[in-house]
Amino acid sequence: MDVLFLLELKEPIAPGASSVIKVKYATNRTGAFSKSVTLISNAVNAPTKVLHIKGKVNPPVVEAEK
Repeated sequence: MDVLFLLELKEPIAPGASSVIKVKYATNRTGAFSKSVTLISNAVNAPTKVLHIKGKVNPPVVEAEK
């Protein structure tokens, strides 16, 4: 299921500066995943950037009984 959300920064990011965004994936499903996040800005030369994220969620480790 894809989720659409809007994140507005409290303060603008100056040209040449950087910032951090956090992206979470629902880890209740094991296996490989591939998602994308689209960043839209007011940048003149490249207002849209797509970040491709892929990974693997491993099942929980079950400890053997002693």
